Amino acid sequence: MDGREGKGQRLGRKTLAVLERLGEQGELRAIWHLQMAELCRKQKDGDVAVWHLNQALSYWERERRIQPLAPAEALDRLARVAFERGQRQSAFEYLGRSLAIREESLGESHPAIAETLWALGQQERERGKNEAASRRLAQARDIWKRELGTEHWSLSILDSLGI
Repeated sequence: MDGREGKGQRLGRKTLAVLERLGEQGELRAIWHLQMAELCRKQKDGDVAVWHLNQALSYWERERRIQPLAPAEALDRLARVAFERGQRQSAFEYLGRSLAIREESLGESHPAIAETLWALGQQERERGKNEAASRRLAQARDIWKRELGTEHWSLSILDSLGI
């Protein structure tokens, strides 16, 4: 056992042992991978976090009929880890895949679409693509305004940015 292993990792290892004894290869195991990825991300162990997220994503891409939006969640988390590691292009690609899944499952006007558009817009702004960023942020604004009302907190943020 690695001397750096914390309580969360030991608990995670014990939980995995229980899942294996139960023969669990499905959704519970994918959820376990998501939780372990978050723990690793917080401990700045990006390589292991990415591995866990890819394990969860692999399951949910095979079993989309069970949780059609689960792959989008895993992709959002992969984007967060990639962004934290300075891998901006990878983060942008993960978010693009996440957006496609959400649009397919929810349609183009759901608030979850706006959240992903917001994240993509922020990524584009950071990459210096201000016109594309403004377009995505405006799309997010329109969805939030239409679906959540004019008093939603996200609109005040966009107002402060001049969007």
